[in-house]
Amino acid sequence: MNYRDRYKDKPLTPEQIRIRALVSEADVRALYVNPTAGSKENLSTLAADTSPEGKQKYQQILDAAQEYGYVAKRQTPREPEPKPVQRETMLTLPEETCDRIGVKRGTQVDDKQYLTIVTTINQVDEERAKQAAQAEKDAAIDASVSTFGHVRETEEIRTWKAGQRAAVAVEKALQDYDASKKAA
Repeated sequence: MNYRDRYKDKPLTPEQIRIRALVSEADVRALYVNPTAGSKENLSTLAADTSPEGKQKYQQILDAAQEYGYVAKRQTPREPEPKPVQRETMLTLPEETCDRIGVKRGTQVDDKQYLTIVTTINQVDEERAKQAAQAEKDAAIDASVSTFGHVRETEEIRTWKAGQRAAVAVEKALQDYDASKKAA
């Protein structure tokens, strides 16, 4: 190990560069070295600002003061920044689905869009099945309603009517016979 290396300035990390680019050393020096109580820009007014922008500005100045060495670096780690979004998985639509929705065969979509497509197609199929079942029920009801008000003859009714006609014919024949005997 070369002893001279420990006296060289270490290269700045991207986080350090970002902090230094946001707040200049002159701004930090004005707040920490030459504080003025009557100024609108002092640490107490910045710390007292509870708006999101005020909190963010105070945090940036505090980070810059630590970076420039005006304040001892804190022992607690910074809040971790959100992880970058990983690349989404692309799924290939089945050929039947592509044909059905009118897109090129082999189309790739992300998982959310794939789920939306499949769910929507299933809902459409269920709706069509419900409509077909309802149309079938309606047709059956229409067929049964069309017979209301009409007396339908069954075999029993036809037999009974034939028996009634025969009885009437026999009765008439007997009346005619009786009438002819009385006349004679």
